[in-house]
Amino acid sequence: MPAPVKPISGFTLIELVSVIILIAIVMLGVTGFIGSGVQIYLDATERDQLLGDSRFIVERMSREVRTALPNSVRISGNNNAHCLEFAPIRWSTFYEDIPVAPEPASSALSAINLIGLGSESYIENVDNSDFVVVYATNSGQVYDTTQTSGVSRRFGLNSVTSAAIATVELDNSVQFATDSPLSRLYVVDGQTVSYCVRNVGANAISGSKNMYRHIAPYQEVQPIYTSGGVLMAENIDNTLSNNPQLVPQNDDPFRVYAASLQRNAYVRVRLRFRRNEEVVVFNNEIHIPNSP
Repeated sequence: MPAPVKPISGFTLIELVSVIILIAIVMLGVTGFIGSGVQIYLDATERDQLLGDSRFIVERMSREVRTALPNSVRISGNNNAHCLEFAPIRWSTFYEDIPVAPEPASSALSAINLIGLGSESYIENVDNSDFVVVYATNSGQVYDTTQTSGVSRRFGLNSVTSAAIATVELDNSVQFATDSPLSRLYVVDGQTVSYCVRNVGANAISGSKNMYRHIAPYQEVQPIYTSGGVLMAENIDNTLSNNPQLVPQNDDPFRVYAASLQRNAYVRVRLRFRRNEEVVVFNNEIHIPNSP
């Protein structure tokens, strides 16, 4: 007698389809949860990178501009580029005597020995491409390239002789325009520093401007750099006005406020950085501590 046939057990088509649908729903939920977590991480990373880049350039500019020669900071620009230029101080001291009319012209100045707080000596690092500046009250006097005796406030330096009272020898016999009320004498580099924000082309995910640092000799008319320089910052999104000197706008990256009887000069730096949907705005006032 044949053995009875056992029924074959299994899943029906309806059961299989139901399981597939349930698994798909669970996977969609898990994928969405993981995807949102990854997106949050990417956004945070992008924000941190943007903050880090922007803090670097703001801090770098602040440190450099604070060492600017008084009244040497100036701005210029157009719709494509805005530049902030200044003359960095190499050394400063107090002078004993300088030739001022009606005194006769002379190439020798007497000043308190040029020794820093850390006992470092300018004499050991003297550079005959440097300049001596006394009581420059506006940028025109700083960037005047004529070095006309009795008019200019900046003259070429030749050498410095070490002594309790140092002798500063200039390139030629000159007369300074006037004495400094505080008898301040500054030694500046033969070149100026410029920070320029300029257009580099539209970008759908970030700001369309970068910042570059330039070093160049003194020029009476401030240059507007549209190429070259060392890249300092990217993703800047400021709107540049046509002339920041005459009609400054709130969104201009640089603005200079002249010294008054109550305070020294200062520079307002406003930079807006944009990357994808992240926007960071820095408003920073850089005070120039030195007086002419």
